Amino acid sequence: MPARPLTRRPKMARALPDTEETETWGKPRFRVNNKIFCGYGEEDGATVIGCTLEKKHALKVVKRPGLILSPFGGKHGWISIDVEHIEDWEGINDCILESYTLTATKRSIAKL
Repeated sequence: MPARPLTRRPKMARALPDTEETETWGKPRFRVNNKIFCGYGEEDGATVIGCTLEKKHALKVVKRPGLILSPFGGKHGWISIDVEHIEDWEGINDCILESYTLTATKRSIAKL
């Protein structure tokens, strides 16, 4: 079964200061300071949002349904969130914000 298209893009990511949306590896990515902090697209037949967290936090949140350590960067704190399992968009926005603050410069963070 093909993945369900992501009809609700991570608006939180786009709204953060100094963020630009680019396409990398054929998928949309959000960057700050020319570094990726969030992305979305199809992965293993599922529509997912990816972001990076503190490693300890990543290990904690992946215990929830639909959240896994990303195959490409899980050892660095990257998680993949299956949109079929999102019940709490606020929690997802919190993850995106954490990813942003881990990636952005102090100057960009000060604009929050």
